[in-house]
Amino acid sequence: MSVFDSLIDDAMKERPIVFAADAVPAIYDLMETQTRRLVLPQPASARSAISAQCPYGEPGDTLWVREKWAILTKTVVYGAKTALYDRTRTQLQSVKWNSPTTMPRSAARLFLTIRNVRIQRLQDITKGEAQEEGYEFSARYFPREWFALTWDRSARRSGYTWKKNPFVWVIEFKVDESKTKDVRENMRPVACAYPVGLQG
Repeated sequence: MSVFDSLIDDAMKERPIVFAADAVPAIYDLMETQTRRLVLPQPASARSAISAQCPYGEPGDTLWVREKWAILTKTVVYGAKTALYDRTRTQLQSVKWNSPTTMPRSAARLFLTIRNVRIQRLQDITKGEAQEEGYEFSARYFPREWFALTWDRSARRSGYTWKKNPFVWVIEFKVDESKTKDVRENMRPVACAYPVGLQG
């Protein structure tokens, strides 16, 4: 393998993944250790699903998290409410937030290592797996019910609701401490001292 091929191979083992702002603290606190993403296109059957290739990678690959972000006084800030959120709340009220899909890798603060990838029907999620998605018991919902309601809110555009029971990728992950450690030490809060000149 040439050096060029090696660089391409390394790049393919690291991919972006979008998470909602409220999921980021749960991942940091190890409350969320797996996520479900819609399989596209949908397999015609369980048998054909076996041959599908996950676009997020395979065990051992790295995912860098895209989240709600903005630039405030030459500093990258994040939408997730973390430890020092209240200290910057006044400033953040006037921030124009960017979509997570626009975040460049250089602004990412959270990196994950894929532990396992598999396909299953959405409704096959268990109570324990819903908890690993970050859904605990609440005064109103059980974990699995809460997950289903949240899924349906995000599925309005795609149409693949809980009732339709689509095939989904189940991605199990852990925080990559080697890449995330310095970020956790320096900016568990919203703001992080990244320069404005961001590269993808």
